[in-house]
Amino acid sequence: RLMNDALDLSKIEAGQFELDNQPFNLRTVLADVHGLLLPLARQKGLALTLDVAPQLQAGYCGDAGRLRQILFNLGSNAIKFTNINGEIIINATQNKDFCEITISDNGVGMDAEKCKILFNVDANKTTKGTANEKGSGLGLILCKEFVEKQGGIIWVESKEGYGSSFKFTLPLCK
Repeated sequence: RLMNDALDLSKIEAGQFELDNQPFNLRTVLADVHGLLLPLARQKGLALTLDVAPQLQAGYCGDAGRLRQILFNLGSNAIKFTNINGEIIINATQNKDFCEITISDNGVGMDAEKCKILFNVDANKTTKGTANEKGSGLGLILCKEFVEKQGGIIWVESKEGYGSSFKFTLPLCK
């Protein structure tokens, strides 16, 4: 995974990265990633809930593979930084022209200074998880690039000791 992340980042930096934009079913992608993350969450003693708004349109135009990568990365980070018996929720809602996806946890959270540098490749440093899990520090950088290249925005809301909510938007098919 680290090797693939490094290759993706080098392609982005070289301007040689292209998305495979195709129509796909957003509900299916969310359910797929939830299914991949569920065993990891259970292994750590965490609850993982998928909450998709009934009005969410299924049709989305973008790179389904990169969306899976974004969701898996944010979900695995939530697992990494949540203590045993914690809870993680993947939520998807729809606004007029876009969907908003939130991955929230009741884990360790971060202070405002850490939140400011999370998506900055030059300033971001990796942190060990609640069970000493390691990371490369590249995942969030790639999430930001993949979201923005698909016309969305990504941000984090967090409070140290109370958990984090990673949110991003993606435009719907027109």
